[in-house]
Amino acid sequence: MNIRKLTSRATVSIAAATALFASQAVFADAMEGGMDDMTMQLQQQILDMQRQLRDLEGRLAECCNQDSALDERVALLERRPVKMDSMIFFRGGYARNDTNRRNDLLVSVQQLVGTNSGKEGFYVGAGIEHQLTEDLFGLWDGANLWGEIIFDYKQFSRTNLNAIGQTVGTTLVATANNVPATLTNPLVVNPGAPGGTGLNVGPLQPVGSVTVTQFTLSASPKIKFMPDSKFQPWIIPIGFDIHVISPPSDGVTVLNAGVQFGAGAEYNVWKNMVVGIDSRYHYGFNNQVLSGVSTNGLTAGGYLGFKF
Repeated sequence: MNIRKLTSRATVSIAAATALFASQAVFADAMEGGMDDMTMQLQQQILDMQRQLRDLEGRLAECCNQDSALDERVALLERRPVKMDSMIFFRGGYARNDTNRRNDLLVSVQQLVGTNSGKEGFYVGAGIEHQLTEDLFGLWDGANLWGEIIFDYKQFSRTNLNAIGQTVGTTLVATANNVPATLTNPLVVNPGAPGGTGLNVGPLQPVGSVTVTQFTLSASPKIKFMPDSKFQPWIIPIGFDIHVISPPSDGVTVLNAGVQFGAGAEYNVWKNMVVGIDSRYHYGFNNQVLSGVSTNGLTAGGYLGFKF
């Protein structure tokens, strides 16, 4: 029983005692003035007391209702977990481009033995997201809207490039992209080359490597469903991408913009720790700017997040 209810009951007791003493005083005065006056005064007093009691009962009921509503609200706040509407996460997994770059000048040099023909690779990255609304701006309380910013590093292929031996006149040299290079191992002279001229292939010598990579920065809206559950599926209806490729394209261009579409799910495993999976498809706006290099492709993997 709370303090307000005790105070209300005490008020009722005081009011009743006051009314009793007042009625006794009126009764004593009425005995001197006659029975008629006493009867009228008593009736009027009873009516006044009844009206006051009704008013008091209404006020008490209102106070009790307010107390109950307040108690329910306090209990709800005590049961409700602390709201965490932001998350930082770290991600990684499988990456694949729709095309390879084996014919690019800076990727697969024809004078060297080695090509970059791989379209598959991996990605690693991180991101941060923040809740924008709890009920899709009043449209539906079964989902909420988040804003997400992520960055990814993708690696698709890596090839070691090797030099071949050639003779220029009677001098045996090694060439890498038609630039003379020194070989540490002797070449095997081709006896079929008259006078020591012509192509003589010896041991292949590594002269470097080329790695096909791509950096992607994305900003997207994310709709998460089942907001009151530990398990939450989500979708990205459309997001904005900026891709940076390496090595540069044949047009010496590295930058391309695009969009992404994605879907996934996450689960709150413990306290503020979240694990999830996601899959996204990236589409470049103008791949012709990159002289035929396509930034279209997909990523699929998992992430580990921490809400705050």
